[in-house]
Amino acid sequence: YRYDVNDDLAFGFISTLRSSDDYHNLVMGLDFKYKLDMSNSIIAQALNSNTEYSIELYQNWCPYNEVTASNECAITSVIVADEGEFSDNAYKIGFEHNSEYWLVRTEYDQIGQDFRADLGYLPKVDIKNFNTTVGRNFYSEQSWWTEINLGAQYDIVHNENNQLISKLNALSFTLQGPLQSIVDVIYNHEDRVGLREDPNDAAIDNNTTMYELDYLEFYLGVQPRADLFIQFYSLIGDTIDYGNDRLGDMVELNPSVTYHLNTHLELDLSYSYAELEADDDYVFKENLLDARISYQFDINSYLRLSTVYSVTDYNLDNNPELDIDSEEEENLATQLIYSYKLNPQTVFFLGYSDNSIENRRVKRLKQDERTAFLKLSYAWM
Repeated sequence: YRYDVNDDLAFGFISTLRSSDDYHNLVMGLDFKYKLDMSNSIIAQALNSNTEYSIELYQNWCPYNEVTASNECAITSVIVADEGEFSDNAYKIGFEHNSEYWLVRTEYDQIGQDFRADLGYLPKVDIKNFNTTVGRNFYSEQSWWTEINLGAQYDIVHNENNQLISKLNALSFTLQGPLQSIVDVIYNHEDRVGLREDPNDAAIDNNTTMYELDYLEFYLGVQPRADLFIQFYSLIGDTIDYGNDRLGDMVELNPSVTYHLNTHLELDLSYSYAELEADDDYVFKENLLDARISYQFDINSYLRLSTVYSVTDYNLDNNPELDIDSEEEENLATQLIYSYKLNPQTVFFLGYSDNSIENRRVKRLKQDERTAFLKLSYAWM
């Protein structure tokens, strides 16, 4: 729920509830946004969660080890699941200055170790994150380029015990030129921890390895014709091979094209290649093809068919910590969705999706999942 006091001040309330036998997750929170003037604004949010997990879930993720005479958890976040109800809080506060020549954004987030939002995408807890971004814009009316943006970012993450999880320094250069073109180059230097050596211990210090990473991102987008848009993204540099908890080298290449066949029909094609190398040999190579075709009946409704096909080649000799069934795995996923929009905030979705897999045990693509779904979002205007 949101209430606008005036054009500058707004308050909001949010809540989700998910429950079943011996399980519940309730999240409630308040937020507000205040515009100091045309260029400056402040946002803030406070959340509280109350959760109880079933003992069956705890036993599934934390089986009893007779040798150590204790439960050993596969993931740290369920250690508290045998304690009955547990609660925690999450907070966010941020400031943004956005003017013609400058962008300054600063945000602080804190998510408690026992905070859970099972109906939302919140994959990390037990973190304190401070992030700040500074950008400077330059404009030209006589040169071949129209706009240049220079930026710097600093991001640091600790857990609630002030143990360092990651620290990022990034520099960016963005250029806008002819044919609606955009060139974006980002250099990243990051210190980031790997996996916990003992997953039953939530500590970071003396329980993880800190890796030093340098990697470069490059993006190019250009529109040579009104009905054609071409993009290319690449990432090259250091990464963490989480499957084996070691330093690796990553290469990602992602070209894509969007073509409007006519006023109603749009075709999107995207290809992705990724290769991870560690200890002077490849860990995996993945090729992914994503094809989507959309038909816009009118301004309110459309039909879209999506097909995603991927082939992953694993190096069994260079994955010592992973139990992999097959050197090569194929996946084919399709989705058909129809959408009708009554207004910008009232939308109806009807869809079907499936997934097929092929590996050493399944000799040909075989369907292993089918889903039909319906979604209705209604806004009181």
